[in-house]
Amino acid sequence: MPDERWTDEFLNQLREAGDPDADDAIAEVSATGQEEAARQGLIGLRPQQRRDPQRPATKPGDDRGAAGVHP
Repeated sequence: MPDERWTDEFLNQLREAGDPDADDAIAEVSATGQEEAARQGLIGLRPQQRRDPQRPATKPGDDRGAAGVHP
């Protein structure tokens, strides 16, 4: 099985490439003082879930799906 870890070299390439559109959006949010509104908007994009402490947590890519997670 090939080594699939992300090396420092690979991560540094990603850091250098950046995302100019995202950088501009974050700068605008910060400049206008809308950090909390942006945070709340992002929270609304993901489902709110609580893990049942009696069931094991799942890992990303786990083919058991959302076992142990309640909406």
